[in-house]
Amino acid sequence: MKTTKTKIKIEVTPRDIKKGECNDPYNCAIALALKRSLRKEHISFRNVFVESGHATVHPRRPAGDNLWFPLPKRARNFIFEFDDLGDFGDRSELKPFSFEVRV
Repeated sequence: MKTTKTKIKIEVTPRDIKKGECNDPYNCAIALALKRSLRKEHISFRNVFVESGHATVHPRRPAGDNLWFPLPKRARNFIFEFDDLGDFGDRSELKPFSFEVRV
């Protein structure tokens, strides 16, 4: 896996919170925000996988290694709150936020 280099800002919006799928590492609110930010930065990827402590960006083939980077504490906490609600929980208490990562 590659180490990370370019700093990008990830903004988790109200739409990400509404449209994200709980307990789905490919389509959770943070994954949606990360995909949007990668596209904005013209970083090509096949998929994004978000876990409680890190995210992995799978490159388009025949590109190189996966990009792996840790998530900041705010993002890790959000994942637990988001997933605990389940798909039918009240997401109105979850607030948009942003964080930076190096990819």
